[in-house]
Amino acid sequence: MTDQVTPTGGPTRSASGPAEAGPPHQFGLPATVFTTLILMTGITAAIPYGFSALAQLKWRWADHRELQTPRLARDMIVAVLALVFSILFIVYSRNTGHPFWEYWAPYFLAAGALLLGIPVYLTGRRHMTQPAPVPPYR
Repeated sequence: MTDQVTPTGGPTRSASGPAEAGPPHQFGLPATVFTTLILMTGITAAIPYGFSALAQLKWRWADHRELQTPRLARDMIVAVLALVFSILFIVYSRNTGHPFWEYWAPYFLAAGALLLGIPVYLTGRRHMTQPAPVPPYR
């Protein structure tokens, strides 16, 4: 077997020699690994983004009597859009068209990252000091 050229112009493996540079899927590393990691990092970013949007909605609603109506409306619209975006990103972060474990892998990896982060957070929290008092708003 000799070297062949792929449709993209890159070399493939040769039975008679070492593998040459080419796309990762030619060397046993499926492209779904990269896609899964990208989706997992997106999920781990979208979760706090969604919680931030919820916090913004809660605090803006609590302060709605003290603020001007146009600013309140703008902030509420932006927060709702951010919440919808993060929910949709999390829902649609799947490896579609793959077996069960590959299909749900981004969610499993994000859950694993969360579980690994809890002891790290608790360890760091023990070393935190009390923050300075916050001045009144306005």
